[in-house]
Amino acid sequence: MKLSPTEVRAAVYLARRYRQAGHVVPPSVAALAERLETAVRQGEASPWRQSPPPEVPQSTHADFIGTKLAAATLGWSVRRVQRRATDLDGCRVGGRLVFPRSAVEAFKREQSREG
Repeated sequence: MKLSPTEVRAAVYLARRYRQAGHVVPPSVAALAERLETAVRQGEASPWRQSPPPEVPQSTHADFIGTKLAAATLGWSVRRVQRRATDLDGCRVGGRLVFPRSAVEAFKREQSREG
């Protein structure tokens, strides 16, 4: 069952407003609200969205490395890594400078090809 966003908003809003005002919910709105409730109970629709949110891969702490490990990987000093942070896609997280491990490794491969 597919409900349009307009149907969902109309049913929920009108049913709530009519009940709050002490009015009887019109049959058309009551039928739409019942349709919505049935779909939600049967798992066909989410109460907030028509479909569940897409699965988005989340970054893990293992994907990022700190300044010291980046320096060791590249054979550089910590200060040099700090100065070249933008070249390594560095960003601040909680006040600490971190780098995507893949960016550091790609930079190392690129440097070895040039050197």
